[in-house]
Amino acid sequence: MATVTRDSLMREYGFEQHKGYGTPAHLEVLRRLGPSVPSPLVPADIDGGPCAIKAGFVVNGTTRLRRELSRVTSVMARIRQIFEFRLSLEHVHPTVWRRILVPDDCTLARLHKIIQAVMNWQDYHLHEFTVQGQAYGDPEVDEEDRLVDDRRVRLRNLDLAIGDHVEYAYDFGDNWQHVLELEDKMPPAAEVVYPLCVGGERPAPPEDVGGVSGYEEFLEALFDPRHEEHEHMKSWVGRPFDPDAFSVAEANERLRKRLRLAARRAD
Repeated sequence: MATVTRDSLMREYGFEQHKGYGTPAHLEVLRRLGPSVPSPLVPADIDGGPCAIKAGFVVNGTTRLRRELSRVTSVMARIRQIFEFRLSLEHVHPTVWRRILVPDDCTLARLHKIIQAVMNWQDYHLHEFTVQGQAYGDPEVDEEDRLVDDRRVRLRNLDLAIGDHVEYAYDFGDNWQHVLELEDKMPPAAEVVYPLCVGGERPAPPEDVGGVSGYEEFLEALFDPRHEEHEHMKSWVGRPFDPDAFSVAEANERLRKRLRLAARRAD
């Protein structure tokens, strides 16, 4: 199981020669800025203490780096607990599921992006959360004025207890229904970068496959060379599809890339 830790990020960004640098906040900044930070690495004093960062970026982007570090440090200080959820896709058998660790200060809008990444959905369609009968989502597409803005609600605001469920619907055409069961609450580990996927099985169905029944028909045609739709389904999906394949490491890589992209767009 691949876990994103301080040491793994230090290796990724070439910090081995600078073991004295790289607090969780510094590493989270680099995780967010990613490829926009050029090589090579040098130690630099950017926040009242040493931090290993990449040369050139300090010269060309000190203000942005300071702002990002301040934001991340503030966010990390707000984390009180980590919520462990089991995320399951309903009505698909065998079960498609993930286990994710999410900070309690995470908004529902950010949780949406986390689910999209670990399930490998492409965020083409609308979504909605339901908690204890209240719906949350994007108010800009809410014609009935019934949604609470999911950008303004954090997990810790929902008063969730162990065993409680959060419902998540994605793509109202295919109607993919998910359930997040809160399995545990724990203090954050100092050297772990959150959010994090720590388990799971099987991929999500392809986008726009036609819901649960469409997915069943897709699999039947895809794996039966004599089926009249076999060649069409192979061409439509456009890639090898293994209904049993899932990689925690790949899920976390998608998670990091998509949240980094979302952070850049927010800037």
